[in-house]
Amino acid sequence: MMTTGLIIVGFIVSGGAVGYLAARLLCRGPRCPVAASRWVMVIAGAVAGLYLGYSTSLATPCQGQMADCPEEPHPISSAEQWDEVLANAQTPVVLDFHAKWCSACRALAPVVDELAAGWAGRVTFYKADVDEVPELASRFGVEGIPMLVYFADGQERHRTVGLMSKADLEAVLQTLVDGRGN
Repeated sequence: MMTTGLIIVGFIVSGGAVGYLAARLLCRGPRCPVAASRWVMVIAGAVAGLYLGYSTSLATPCQGQMADCPEEPHPISSAEQWDEVLANAQTPVVLDFHAKWCSACRALAPVVDELAAGWAGRVTFYKADVDEVPELASRFGVEGIPMLVYFADGQERHRTVGLMSKADLEAVLQTLVDGRGN
Protein backbone atom coordinates (compact mmCIF):
# COMPACT_ATOMS: atom_id res chain seq x y z
CA MET A 1 0.00 0.00 0.00
CA MET A 2 2.86 2.35 0.82
CA THR A 3 4.43 1.67 -2.58
CA THR A 4 1.13 2.43 -4.32
CA GLY A 5 0.90 5.77 -2.49
CA LEU A 6 4.45 6.67 -3.48
CA ILE A 7 3.73 5.86 -7.12
CA ILE A 8 0.65 8.08 -7.10
CA VAL A 9 2.54 10.94 -5.43
CA GLY A 10 5.35 10.51 -7.94
CA PHE A 11 2.94 10.80 -10.84
CA ILE A 12 1.30 13.90 -9.30
CA VAL A 13 4.66 15.63 -8.82
CA SER A 14 5.82 14.60 -12.29
CA GLY A 15 2.57 15.76 -13.84
CA GLY A 16 2.81 19.10 -12.06
CA ALA A 17 6.39 19.56 -13.25
CA VAL A 18 5.40 18.70 -16.82
CA GLY A 19 2.53 21.20 -16.62
CA TYR A 20 4.87 23.93 -15.35
CA LEU A 21 7.47 23.21 -18.05
CA ALA A 22 4.79 23.13 -20.73
CA ALA A 23 3.60 26.56 -19.64
CA ARG A 24 7.17 27.89 -19.69
CA LEU A 25 7.98 26.44 -23.09
CA LEU A 26 4.71 27.27 -24.83
CA CYS A 27 4.68 30.92 -23.91
CA ARG A 28 7.66 33.20 -23.64
CA GLY A 29 5.99 36.58 -23.99
CA PRO A 30 4.00 38.58 -21.41
CA ARG A 31 0.80 38.38 -23.47
CA CYS A 32 0.59 34.58 -23.44
CA PRO A 33 -2.66 33.39 -21.82
CA VAL A 34 -0.96 30.29 -20.44
CA ALA A 35 1.81 32.32 -18.79
CA ALA A 36 -0.77 34.27 -16.84
CA SER A 37 -2.20 31.04 -15.50
CA ARG A 38 0.93 28.94 -15.06
CA TRP A 39 -0.52 27.40 -11.90
CA VAL A 40 -3.50 26.20 -13.91
CA MET A 41 -1.06 24.20 -16.04
CA VAL A 42 0.65 22.86 -12.91
CA ILE A 43 -2.70 21.78 -11.46
CA ALA A 44 -3.80 20.25 -14.78
CA GLY A 45 -0.52 18.32 -14.95
CA ALA A 46 -0.91 17.16 -11.35
CA VAL A 47 -4.48 15.97 -12.01
CA ALA A 48 -3.29 14.07 -15.08
CA GLY A 49 -0.48 12.62 -12.96
CA LEU A 50 -2.97 11.59 -10.28
CA TYR A 51 -5.08 9.80 -12.87
CA LEU A 52 -2.07 8.01 -14.39
CA GLY A 53 -0.66 7.11 -10.99
CA TYR A 54 -3.94 5.74 -9.72
CA SER A 55 -4.69 3.76 -12.87
CA THR A 56 -1.14 2.37 -12.93
CA SER A 57 -1.33 1.33 -9.29
CA LEU A 58 -4.59 -0.52 -10.00
CA ALA A 59 -3.16 -2.25 -13.05
CA THR A 60 -0.04 -3.49 -11.21
CA PRO A 61 -1.00 -3.98 -7.57
CA CYS A 62 2.19 -5.84 -6.73
CA GLN A 63 4.58 -3.65 -8.72
CA GLY A 64 6.23 -6.71 -10.30
CA GLN A 65 7.25 -8.22 -6.95
CA MET A 66 5.97 -11.77 -7.51
CA ALA A 67 7.48 -13.11 -4.28
CA ASP A 68 5.53 -10.53 -2.26
CA CYS A 69 2.34 -10.81 -4.26
CA PRO A 70 0.04 -13.66 -3.31
CA GLU A 71 -2.71 -12.29 -5.55
CA GLU A 72 -0.97 -13.02 -8.82
CA PRO A 73 -0.41 -16.51 -10.19
CA HIS A 74 3.31 -17.18 -9.87
CA PRO A 75 5.09 -18.20 -13.08
CA ILE A 76 6.63 -21.67 -13.37
CA SER A 77 9.67 -21.77 -15.65
CA SER A 78 10.77 -25.42 -15.32
CA ALA A 79 9.53 -28.84 -14.29
CA GLU A 80 12.11 -28.86 -11.49
CA GLN A 81 10.76 -25.59 -10.12
CA TRP A 82 7.25 -27.05 -10.14
CA ASP A 83 8.41 -30.17 -8.29
CA GLU A 84 9.94 -27.97 -5.59
CA VAL A 85 6.84 -25.77 -5.35
CA LEU A 86 4.55 -28.77 -4.99
CA ALA A 87 6.80 -30.49 -2.43
CA ASN A 88 6.88 -27.35 -0.26
CA ALA A 89 3.26 -26.24 -0.67
CA GLN A 90 1.56 -25.25 2.58
CA THR A 91 -1.84 -24.73 0.95
CA PRO A 92 -3.73 -26.35 -1.90
CA VAL A 93 -2.24 -25.35 -5.24
CA VAL A 94 -3.67 -24.61 -8.68
CA LEU A 95 -1.50 -24.84 -11.80
CA ASP A 96 -2.82 -22.94 -14.83
CA PHE A 97 -1.52 -24.28 -18.16
CA HIS A 98 -1.88 -21.60 -20.84
CA ALA A 99 -0.22 -20.06 -23.91
CA LYS A 100 0.17 -16.49 -25.12
CA TRP A 101 -1.45 -17.29 -28.47
CA CYS A 102 -4.52 -18.95 -26.91
CA SER A 103 -7.57 -16.65 -26.95
CA ALA A 104 -9.47 -18.82 -24.46
CA CYS A 105 -6.46 -18.59 -22.11
CA ARG A 106 -6.44 -14.80 -22.43
CA ALA A 107 -10.17 -14.76 -21.66
CA LEU A 108 -9.71 -16.94 -18.57
CA ALA A 109 -6.64 -15.09 -17.26
CA PRO A 110 -8.54 -12.24 -15.52
CA VAL A 111 -10.83 -14.78 -13.86
CA VAL A 112 -7.81 -16.73 -12.57
CA ASP A 113 -6.27 -13.45 -11.34
CA GLU A 114 -9.48 -12.63 -9.46
CA LEU A 115 -9.60 -16.11 -7.95
CA ALA A 116 -5.95 -15.85 -6.90
CA ALA A 117 -6.72 -12.57 -5.13
CA GLY A 118 -9.92 -13.84 -3.53
CA TRP A 119 -8.46 -17.13 -2.36
CA ALA A 120 -5.06 -15.76 -1.25
CA GLY A 121 -3.85 -17.54 1.87
CA ARG A 122 -6.13 -20.52 1.23
CA VAL A 123 -5.01 -21.55 -2.28
CA THR A 124 -1.79 -20.66 -4.11
CA PHE A 125 -1.95 -20.15 -7.87
CA TYR A 126 0.81 -20.83 -10.39
CA LYS A 127 0.91 -20.57 -14.17
CA ALA A 128 2.91 -22.42 -16.79
CA ASP A 129 3.12 -21.49 -20.46
CA VAL A 130 2.95 -24.75 -22.45
CA ASP A 131 5.34 -23.33 -25.05
CA GLU A 132 7.93 -22.34 -22.44
CA VAL A 133 7.67 -25.45 -20.23
CA PRO A 134 6.71 -28.24 -22.68
CA GLU A 135 8.16 -30.98 -20.46
CA LEU A 136 5.73 -30.05 -17.68
CA ALA A 137 2.80 -29.91 -20.11
CA SER A 138 3.82 -33.32 -21.43
CA ARG A 139 4.07 -34.77 -17.93
CA PHE A 140 0.48 -33.72 -17.22
CA GLY A 141 -0.76 -34.83 -20.64
CA VAL A 142 -2.03 -31.38 -21.56
CA GLU A 143 -4.05 -31.72 -24.75
CA GLY A 144 -6.25 -28.67 -24.42
CA ILE A 145 -5.78 -25.26 -22.87
CA PRO A 146 -6.55 -23.46 -20.72
CA MET A 147 -6.20 -26.31 -18.26
CA LEU A 148 -6.25 -25.88 -14.49
CA VAL A 149 -4.86 -28.69 -12.35
CA TYR A 150 -5.78 -28.65 -8.66
CA PHE A 151 -3.53 -30.16 -5.97
CA ALA A 152 -3.86 -30.80 -2.25
CA ASP A 153 -1.28 -32.48 -0.04
CA GLY A 154 1.01 -32.85 -3.05
CA GLN A 155 -1.50 -34.93 -5.00
CA GLU A 156 -3.57 -34.03 -8.03
CA ARG A 157 -7.24 -33.78 -7.04
CA HIS A 158 -9.05 -32.33 -10.05
CA ARG A 159 -8.70 -30.87 -13.56
CA THR A 160 -10.71 -28.41 -15.59
CA VAL A 161 -10.14 -27.78 -19.30
CA GLY A 162 -11.47 -24.85 -21.30
CA LEU A 163 -13.37 -21.77 -20.28
CA MET A 164 -15.43 -22.06 -17.13
CA SER A 165 -17.37 -19.51 -15.13
CA LYS A 166 -15.88 -18.00 -12.00
CA ALA A 167 -18.66 -19.59 -9.95
CA ASP A 168 -17.88 -23.08 -11.29
CA LEU A 169 -14.16 -22.62 -10.60
CA GLU A 170 -14.92 -21.38 -7.08
CA ALA A 171 -16.99 -24.50 -6.45
CA VAL A 172 -13.99 -26.64 -7.40
CA LEU A 173 -11.75 -24.55 -5.14
CA GLN A 174 -14.16 -24.88 -2.23
CA THR A 175 -14.21 -28.65 -2.68
CA LEU A 176 -10.40 -28.63 -2.77
CA VAL A 177 -10.10 -26.52 0.38
CA ASP A 178 -12.70 -28.59 2.20
CA GLY A 179 -10.64 -31.70 1.43
CA ARG A 180 -13.27 -33.39 -0.71
CA GLY A 181 -11.45 -33.07 -4.06
CA ASN A 182 -10.76 -36.41 -5.74
